[in-house]
Amino acid sequence: MSSRGLHGLMQISAALLLLSFLPGRPLFSQDKADATPAQAAGKTWKNRPERIRVEDKNNGAPFSFIFHRDTSSGLTVLRLFIAGGKKAEPPDRKGLAFLTTRLSVEIPETTDVIKLMTLGSSIATDVNGDHSIITVTCLSENLEETLKILMGVLTDPLISSLRISYIKKAMEHQQKNEEDNTGLLMGREYFTVFFGNSGYGGSIFGTATTAGAPNSLKTIKKKDIADFYKTFFNRSHMVIVVSSDLSKAELEPVIKKYFRLLPAGQETPAPGKPGPGEVKNENNENNEKKEYFFKKENTQALVSLGALLPGMGPHHFVCAYMLENLLGDGIGSKLWPLRAELNLAYSLKARTIQMKDAGVLWMYLKTDNSRKEKAREALTKILTDLYQNGVGEEEFAAAKIRTRAHFLRSNETKETRTFYLGLFEQIGPGFEFLENFFSAIETVTPGDFNAYIKEVLKPERLVKIVIGPGQQE
Repeated sequence: MSSRGLHGLMQISAALLLLSFLPGRPLFSQDKADATPAQAAGKTWKNRPERIRVEDKNNGAPFSFIFHRDTSSGLTVLRLFIAGGKKAEPPDRKGLAFLTTRLSVEIPETTDVIKLMTLGSSIATDVNGDHSIITVTCLSENLEETLKILMGVLTDPLISSLRISYIKKAMEHQQKNEEDNTGLLMGREYFTVFFGNSGYGGSIFGTATTAGAPNSLKTIKKKDIADFYKTFFNRSHMVIVVSSDLSKAELEPVIKKYFRLLPAGQETPAPGKPGPGEVKNENNENNEKKEYFFKKENTQALVSLGALLPGMGPHHFVCAYMLENLLGDGIGSKLWPLRAELNLAYSLKARTIQMKDAGVLWMYLKTDNSRKEKAREALTKILTDLYQNGVGEEEFAAAKIRTRAHFLRSNETKETRTFYLGLFEQIGPGFEFLENFFSAIETVTPGDFNAYIKEVLKPERLVKIVIGPGQQE
């Protein structure tokens, strides 16, 4: 059997295997009586996510939170999406969002830190293009005690010079870690290529000193942090998402008790769509430099291609998710023959990150440095063939099945599910899209998907990044 025929057989076999695990999509005939209650009701999960409105007569302004009940474990995951991410930072103060978010959860009392550890609770922070995220994970029985500690800090953080200096040093260490980790470096540089050092561009940890540009962390003052906190850390700029085995009746009074302590705030205009200085070109067609090389004395090289994607929307999100899956999601993907047949890759992957106003797709493979040019040529050929020929009916059907299975599998945990609920609510079509994703993908036709491929994979839009030893060819 030819390699092309074998590759096609692998795709069909993988698709049939995945199909058998999808909700409401049995591989063989199934009586309605055999379907689970969730499938019979047209739901993906047993309980649908819902918005719970909280009346707060004392503080004047009602608020709401998104709740998804999941009784599979005794854990509660609570995420706060704060509408102050990289895009909200001044260009010369990159790192401000992360610094402010870290300070807002930095617990000043040692006894509270010890108690949090005793409870087995964790508090983590992150920053994306459109928002900052605070994540609380705890035993459901310890939720109230955990929130009491968190909100004691979040409502009145200690913004002192000593703490600012401590966190800045930690962020400088993270800058160095990005430089040393080729995967992190590659992702950061794609954002820098497409957006410069403003808006979505740059690192969440700030920019180090370079020729003509000072270290951005040194320009951030105490007043900048206080102003950023005052603007964004209030209920008007916050999406609260909870997944727990607790019932709505048990959870609502706890959320009300502690989140009413935050100021209601006033909605401010969202940071504008990236302009000419932030997105170098809508299609990246006028960006003269299309190839970038970063020297790292490793034994392996990282070879990649990236493209700028359209802004957030149900159709664009589904197509981007399908394209990522089609290109680099393991066995049967477009990139897989580079590893299985041509022996050009130790590992390979495609990844998309979607923001409100734009998205970024990149595909990469890790290879021996002596084979990086062959790997780059093979990677370019795969994308050129996909751009020119698109996908056929069978391949499109298989991609749909794989994508549905991947999205379902990715959202098995409360951590990931709360992330997507908050993401969709904060920047996209609303939290209901977590359920509606599966119906949205059914509306995409082969013609729609091939048109999307033609739009985002234009050869003149692609940017190449190579990280490894030696010099750029």
